[in-house]
Amino acid sequence: MKRVILMLSASGFVLALAMASWAQVKVLPTHTVTMAGTVETIDHTKRVVTIKTTTGEFVTLDVPEGAKRFNEVKVGDKVKATYNNNVTVRLKPPGEPAVDTTKVAKTGGEGERPGGMATMERTMTATIAAIDKTASSITFVGPNEWKYSRHVVDPQVFDQVKVGDRVDITWLTDVTVAVLSEAPSAAPPAMAGGVSRLVLEAPTTSTQNKEFMIVAEVRDSGGQPVNGVPVEFSVEPEWQKNVSFTPQRPVTEDNGDAVTLVVPNMTGIVHITARAGDKEMTTRVTVTGAGSTGPGR
Repeated sequence: MKRVILMLSASGFVLALAMASWAQVKVLPTHTVTMAGTVETIDHTKRVVTIKTTTGEFVTLDVPEGAKRFNEVKVGDKVKATYNNNVTVRLKPPGEPAVDTTKVAKTGGEGERPGGMATMERTMTATIAAIDKTASSITFVGPNEWKYSRHVVDPQVFDQVKVGDRVDITWLTDVTVAVLSEAPSAAPPAMAGGVSRLVLEAPTTSTQNKEFMIVAEVRDSGGQPVNGVPVEFSVEPEWQKNVSFTPQRPVTEDNGDAVTLVVPNMTGIVHITARAGDKEMTTRVTVTGAGSTGPGR
């Protein structure tokens, strides 16, 4: 199996507008949503993928040109997607022209592991169409019949804005989709017993509180994949409370791969060890970013 990591742009925008207070310009906290599911449909011409989540919902993603190996994604692939939405709200001065712009920045993947990144920035001028103090909500309208209503937490907001006021809302949106396992093939490879080789695929660097993926490849003496083998991931004692694995003990699939998602919550150098049968392998990851500094080695 070729593991595919894509950075996709969201087909719709999630307005994370939690207006605790109103200012001339307000930068809201990053709104992150993670979901897992199965690829239901793919339109390679339009570069659109529909994912059915574990709760039965359907999410549609537009795949930008910067996402590499899009043609390798198949119906039935198991995926995990993380949406990141950064939102800025600006109270617009009277008479200033309205805006409605979209910018896309893309980079292609490098090296053996496929991948690609795309970030979309959308700025839209919206007008306050209705204020309902009883329901604690404000309704906005924008271009192309765009309409959005939002519950307002702080009642003081209602004294600072009025119907007819305009705001510029800017979304900086990206979606990361990791293809964790492929759809079953019609003729899976023959399985063989015994673990003769264990190989880890992992990044050399990561960022504090950011998720990354490690893949353990298990093969037999003939180089064939071995399925059904538990792989145990662990770290040195000083990191045990500062690293999470999802899952910590995955089992290899038909392709002989076991996948875990790792989140470190401090900085430093962490040694991550995988054990399968009597085989063991350790990889070293340097974690950077804001926060307390781990001991490292």
